[in-house]
Amino acid sequence: MVLLDPPRRRQGQVQQIAEAAKFGEAPGLIVMASCDPSSFARDAKGLLEAGYRLEQTVPIDQFRWSPHLEIVSIFRR
Repeated sequence: MVLLDPPRRRQGQVQQIAEAAKFGEAPGLIVMASCDPSSFARDAKGLLEAGYRLEQTVPIDQFRWSPHLEIVSIFRR
């Protein structure tokens, strides 16, 4: 299992996992947190292309008076 909280502007962590998946060395379970819908979409696409399936996504409104939310997702291979 990997807990993943990739930065908004770069995709390095997801690319490393996708590369490891080519050789059968990627983790079977990834729990990913994201604070930006567009970077979540980018990172989720990379994991899906690496053979993961999206099992669950939960939006978390942790800042009550803010329009921002966290997205926590479970990906499994």
